[in-house]
Amino acid sequence: MVVELRRPATGSPSTACVVGICLAEMLSLAGYSIVPALLPQVMDAWSLDGTRAGWLAGIISGGCMLGVVPLVAATDRIPARNVYLGCAALGVISTFGLALSNSLSFGRSPG
Repeated sequence: MVVELRRPATGSPSTACVVGICLAEMLSLAGYSIVPALLPQVMDAWSLDGTRAGWLAGIISGGCMLGVVPLVAATDRIPARNVYLGCAALGVISTFGLALSNSLSFGRSPG
């Protein structure tokens, strides 16, 4: 069985393209992994007990798990690049939101 491409491959991507994709992936994963990595410091700074710290670390993974199925399905109708860029922008906003917050008090005064 021989598989033929209708359009020939145009060659390998440029070095700048590969570097850009690698940087985008590293930066997007940094926001995903920074909370678990810094959890002991965040627990001390915000006076969190183990339950709240677990929610803080776990809600990120839970959100990813809930978002994967509809987002993968959306790439059938929307270009995958647009889905990726939208999710990356949302990740930036949420990471900065966490960085600018000073507690995990859910509307109550800290302490």
